[in-house]
Amino acid sequence: MKALVCELCGGNDFVKTGDFFVCQSCGTKYTAEDAKKMMIEGTVDVRGTVKVDNSDFVEKFLMNARRAKQKEDWEETEKYYNMVEQNDPTNIEAIFYSCYGKAKSSLIDSDIFKREAAFNTLQKCISIIDDNFLLEKEEDNKATVEQISNDIIGMACSNYVYNQRKNGYGIELSNDSNKTITLFNNVGIEFMTTLENIAKKIPDENKINRIYYYKLALKHADFILRNGKLANPQAFKDIIMQYHQILHELDPAHAIPTPQQAFLSNPNDKVSGLFVVISLIIPLVGIILGIINISQKKNSSGKIYIILSSVGLFFGLVYLLPRIL
Repeated sequence: MKALVCELCGGNDFVKTGDFFVCQSCGTKYTAEDAKKMMIEGTVDVRGTVKVDNSDFVEKFLMNARRAKQKEDWEETEKYYNMVEQNDPTNIEAIFYSCYGKAKSSLIDSDIFKREAAFNTLQKCISIIDDNFLLEKEEDNKATVEQISNDIIGMACSNYVYNQRKNGYGIELSNDSNKTITLFNNVGIEFMTTLENIAKKIPDENKINRIYYYKLALKHADFILRNGKLANPQAFKDIIMQYHQILHELDPAHAIPTPQQAFLSNPNDKVSGLFVVISLIIPLVGIILGIINISQKKNSSGKIYIILSSVGLFFGLVYLLPRIL
């Protein structure tokens, strides 16, 4: 006979609890039959499947991982979620956050190549979330997907280190911040695809949840359009209108907005529009005052008012008109 050794952690300190032998190092449980097979010297012919109950082990490290994430200790977050994934490879929370922790850590490192590598791994993790999205665990997975959605957007809004090139006077000539914005966009786009694939898995009788995932995808497309500094924003506008069309087909009560409604509905756009309107009114008032000044023949400065105000009005119109047409 040989000593009983845990197959998961290699520990040999066991306590019998009820019908199970429990490893004191990692919490893995073995039945009496499994323990006997593990203690027999030589080759053992085991027919069938030996099931190891490591649910306590997974739960323990999930708790540690969530605590580390809450404290924004990204190295510990990555470490504990990796442990969860090793013992529960289909856990979509662990699949995502084991890589998310590494991506978050890369934001405080100016090495853009390390950051690109971390985000590339994160994208690949996102791409397999839908493969592991089990319908029998849909309610639990739905909550996880919603949290992932919030954290992806939150990460894209977070601060990060980037490299600057300055001249001899300390004035910034260029920087590579747009490379990180592109990484944020790529993660969001990958997640949109995953959400679409999840939505397609949902059976027809559960149409409400299918609508939910398409709305999440729409939310990310809208966020990227407004914050992603895209080279081709029209492509994202087309995607947004496609999502509205899909949602309308699933729920006729969902109205398909006009492009003006879809792309000028953000509160920030309204505030920006308000400032533009004000910037138009002030030059207009300047022109009127200039005309009054000239008509009353008080001095020649009225012409200067008109010229400067006209220039301000022109640039205000150049900014505003493309956004309202």
